[in-house]
Amino acid sequence: MSHLTRTARWAIALAIFFLIGFPTTFGQTNKGGGGLPGDSLTVRTALDYAEASSPTLRAVKESIRALEAERRMSYGLPNPVVGYAEEGINPDASPAVAERRWFVSQSFDFPLATYHRLDRYDREIEALRYELEDARRTLKRDVKSVYARLSYEIERTRLMRKNVELSKALNKAMQTRLELGDANELDALNVEIRLAEAENDLSVAERRLHVARYSLFELIGLDPDEQSYSIFFPDSLSYFEYWIPQDAILRRVKDQPAMNAARARLRAAGAEGSEATYSLFPDIEAAVFLQDFGAGFDNYGFEVGLELPLWFFANESGAIERADAKRDLRFSEKEATKLRLKREIEVAWHSYETSKRYIDRFQGEINEKSQRLLDLMTRSFDVGKIDALRLLETQRSYVDIQLKYYESLLDYYLRLIDLERFLEDDVVFIQ
Repeated sequence: MSHLTRTARWAIALAIFFLIGFPTTFGQTNKGGGGLPGDSLTVRTALDYAEASSPTLRAVKESIRALEAERRMSYGLPNPVVGYAEEGINPDASPAVAERRWFVSQSFDFPLATYHRLDRYDREIEALRYELEDARRTLKRDVKSVYARLSYEIERTRLMRKNVELSKALNKAMQTRLELGDANELDALNVEIRLAEAENDLSVAERRLHVARYSLFELIGLDPDEQSYSIFFPDSLSYFEYWIPQDAILRRVKDQPAMNAARARLRAAGAEGSEATYSLFPDIEAAVFLQDFGAGFDNYGFEVGLELPLWFFANESGAIERADAKRDLRFSEKEATKLRLKREIEVAWHSYETSKRYIDRFQGEINEKSQRLLDLMTRSFDVGKIDALRLLETQRSYVDIQLKYYESLLDYYLRLIDLERFLEDDVVFIQ
């Protein structure tokens, strides 16, 4: 009876394990490292996601790995040949074979050709590493730019909501006046139309905000299961004073990863030209062997040969000509890269300067005066000194000014983000 009791206890214990232990152990889902921390997506988090999922960065890294593997196969050392040979075979003679031989032969490329071939691979790998850094900077620029546009759409939506609130308050006041006979029906109709326009503007702003959200999610490769409306974006647009002289940033052109990559590719083309030139020199082949003349393998010998480039016009001349053309091509690409970077800096700097001047004027005078004008016109309307049309015009002007400010602030951020590519430090959205 006690034996059955112990069995029953074991059965109950196993049932509890399967019912409770398994769901808690295996029923948990993996959210890819926990998902977003607290449904908050900062610029830093977005950049981490983007770098981990970027196909461009992955492609460059794999290209580097492939070239490093090719380099290890480029020492000009083909596999040696191990062989056996018999010479002077005559079945009627004694011995029937005059010589038996075991041999090992090895060929070598001309040493300087090998040296320049390895140097070419080193320079190409160096160029890819600079291109990887340039791709990282470009990705950072793209992510920050999309995030800045999203922040702008958030502010724009907030501004459109405020516009709806102002229009609703004015419409309510007009309906009260209309009931009291202090307003005419034409003004009331204009206010209602303005309210409908404000609500339409809000709908457009909300649609643009959703498009901006999903543009960011797509760019950084955020898993669809982690995308939700509860995600908020704490990094916002706010003005800060920053100044960099134009000549100071133009001096950085020569140190940019794209320029370093172009120079490395030019040096790689030069090394390819040297490799092609030294391919005119003969490759070397050597062999050692053991010989048996009938008394055992107690003799040895060796031989050394040179591979002569007799068919130069069909082989080496084409390689030399190709290397010369590639060197000219790489030089042209380097100069084009220099001009492109200079143009990008010039355009970004002048746009940055223009938006900065507008923001300085807005913060110095425009913002304060537009807010004061709106307050004065609202109080004047409340006491009956102005009609609804003038207040409507003032509200529209206030919203337009605020919207223009955020547009300039966005442009200010975008231009700084463009310039940030050419600087060593972060400028905007510093974590």
